[in-house]
Parts: sequence; C-alpha cells; structure tokens
Amino acid sequence: MTFAPRGILADTWSEHWRPTGQPAASIPCGLTGDGLPVGLQVIGPRFAEATVLRACRAFEAALGLAQPHAKLLESLAAIAASP
Repeated sequence: MTFAPRGILADTWSEHWRPTGQPAASIPCGLTGDGLPVGLQVIGPRFAEATVLRACRAFEAALGLAQPHAKLLESLAAIAASP
C-alpha cells in the first residue's frame, strides 16, 4: 500500500476506472482493531454516477457512518500533528 505525501489528494484506487468511463467512489466502512480506516469502493456502469452515489449513501445510512468515528478523528489529528 502506498500513501500520498501530505497535502496531495490521491485517488489511487479510483483512477483505474477513469479510462473506462465508469464512475467509482470510495467510502469509509469502519476501522481496524488498531483504529486504521477501512474503505469500500463502489464501481458502477458507465454514466451511472447517480446509482453509485445512491449505493454509497445507502451503505453509509445502513451502518450509521454519517459522521467520522471518534477514533478516526483522533488518528487523523495525530497524523496532522506529526512532523
């Protein structure tokens, strides 16, 4: 797994779908036991952006993920504070 330098928005996992015209979205779906985020990637057929977004929203609603988990916010704050 690779990580982008701080300040650079990297969509490493969704960039593979751009050439095919397929919409893709990555959403958080929980945390590991160590508090690291785990994501789910949703990929749809061409021109089905609305379907992908509806699927993501339904998944978030089903798991109650409307807001970031407190442990994730803590982890992100620690990363931001590190040199």
